[in-house]
Amino acid sequence: MSRIIRKDQSGAIIVPTGNTLPEAGRIKVGITVPGKTSAGKDYARPTSLDYFRATGTMAERFHQTFGAQPKTLTVVFVSEDINEVCNQRYECWDNGKRYGWGDGESFTVWDENNKPVGAYIEVKKGNPLLSGHKWDEMLTLRFILPDIKGVLGQWSFTTKGAKAVIPSLIKSFDFIRERAGRVSGIPFEFSVEKVKGYSPGEARQYSKVKLIPVITAHTVEKVRDFLASGQDMASIAPILLNEAKLNDVKYIDAPHVEIIEDKQDTPKKFTVDKDGTVRPVATKDAELFDKE
Repeated sequence: MSRIIRKDQSGAIIVPTGNTLPEAGRIKVGITVPGKTSAGKDYARPTSLDYFRATGTMAERFHQTFGAQPKTLTVVFVSEDINEVCNQRYECWDNGKRYGWGDGESFTVWDENNKPVGAYIEVKKGNPLLSGHKWDEMLTLRFILPDIKGVLGQWSFTTKGAKAVIPSLIKSFDFIRERAGRVSGIPFEFSVEKVKGYSPGEARQYSKVKLIPVITAHTVEKVRDFLASGQDMASIAPILLNEAKLNDVKYIDAPHVEIIEDKQDTPKKFTVDKDGTVRPVATKDAELFDKE
């Protein structure tokens, strides 16, 4: 006997796959600071940041590697399962407890009347258990940080920025997934800055995060160094190890995607034609971007 046997609702045995890496820590762009009301009463006030901070068991390793206030990170996804690496959903929390979650059509909610102690049940859109509760749109990204050697674990980032941040992150993720046919093993630059937004009658600041695919010699070297540090990811994701394999990535509408070879002295830009022809173009920039 190697595992406890568990069954799903249909009676089929659930076979654990072991595909999900353990969580190394969580990355955040906000913090709670003490404040006072006009009446002098203490309270906790959330504040947005223009840098990343880490929590969890590997938080110290994170800041040892990136410093106290890093603004950019190189991240790599290790799965093609969007439920694992780019999970968009609705969630409801009630008094610090997770009441439910769902995709807008199907939901899992807590039913306190499910005796003897209550249980999570599956319901559809329109069920009375969904009404009278505040549901937030949320997005969680899970990735590895190749700059942190010797840590084979995923880091997670969660946001509720439904109006700007979530659409921007999903657009960047889906752009590469659709055109390259994959996201695993492709380096992305994850960055944060504080910007000012305007709600009716009042200005506010919030943390804006960006996810930009950056396939350069430098970022690929980070992945290669990560593997050299003892992390055997062959059974987890098909990591791209050299520039030759990078050229094998299949792009749809290729002129909108450009691969840059990042060299210290003479960086060059390479455009990929629809027939797969690679054409060097002189440039001062070194990045991968969408022309549109």
